[in-house]
Amino acid sequence: MRTKSERYIDALAQLPQFYAALQDSHIENRVNCALTGVVVQAVPDPNEEDHECLEVTFPGGQPFQVIAPIYLGLQVGEAVRHESMSAEDGADPVAKRSAELLEHLRRKHTL
Repeated sequence: MRTKSERYIDALAQLPQFYAALQDSHIENRVNCALTGVVVQAVPDPNEEDHECLEVTFPGGQPFQVIAPIYLGLQVGEAVRHESMSAEDGADPVAKRSAELLEHLRRKHTL
């Protein structure tokens, strides 16, 4: 049975900033964030199935623990913010400008 900490990793893996990382990012109870390079991994406590800590490590940094439900909430907020401002989906001024710039770069570099 997967611990709660491991199930939080499963949830994070569903967010675009984590599934965009192509390097087998959802293995061994860890995910990589494509936006920051951060590695997030489960910190299961073998004595406690409901353990809710995750370990976060930025590139070149020291690992530290975070409270999983709060971290998931922050990452969901980031995913929703990106979605609402994305060049493909958004309708606000930032999204419109993003769409223009993205189209310019695609044309300029034949992407």
